[in-house]
Amino acid sequence: MSKHIRKHLRTNEEGSVLIMVLILMAVMSVIGLTASMMSRTEITISHNTKVSRQAFYAGDSGIEVSPKIVGRIIDEGSIPTDIPIINIDAGLRDEVMGYFIEADYMDSIFPVVVNPDLSQAINISNFNVDIDRDPTGAQFMPGGGVQFASGAEGVGAGTIGGVLIHYDFDSIGTAPNSARSYIDARYRKVVGVAGGK
Repeated sequence: MSKHIRKHLRTNEEGSVLIMVLILMAVMSVIGLTASMMSRTEITISHNTKVSRQAFYAGDSGIEVSPKIVGRIIDEGSIPTDIPIINIDAGLRDEVMGYFIEADYMDSIFPVVVNPDLSQAINISNFNVDIDRDPTGAQFMPGGGVQFASGAEGVGAGTIGGVLIHYDFDSIGTAPNSARSYIDARYRKVVGVAGGK
């Protein structure tokens, strides 16, 4: 009788290994699917980070180059013609010098680029810059030559302070996949003092 019971128990256990293998395969499939989805998400995140950095660096390069061009316009009295890689709007000189102030609908980069003052395509990215003279315009720089000659302000000699001219820069950097970065900066040009920037 004991042989018959053992034989009966043995036949009931034959399919349990198959069920355990199927459960183990299902668990491993879920783990593999989860790892695959996480990898795809991480790749998407790293791509978006790369593209957003490209847009930021493009916008930042617009902020970096704008004061140099404005300084040259003020010093030379005309738009620099020896910068072939940057598109400079023909009316920028009048706007920088304060002869003409464009309305926002004529000269805007946010939310839509309309007639930017500066623009450049950099590989797969580009920047558009809007340069506006602050409505407060120019003001006299306080202090005298003794204060500035001492190096306290980092500005050179003169018996009176210079003239401060304020400019606002708005730069939009764009990159592939419609990535955009908006950077706003203020520039102060010191006129009439050696080394004033």
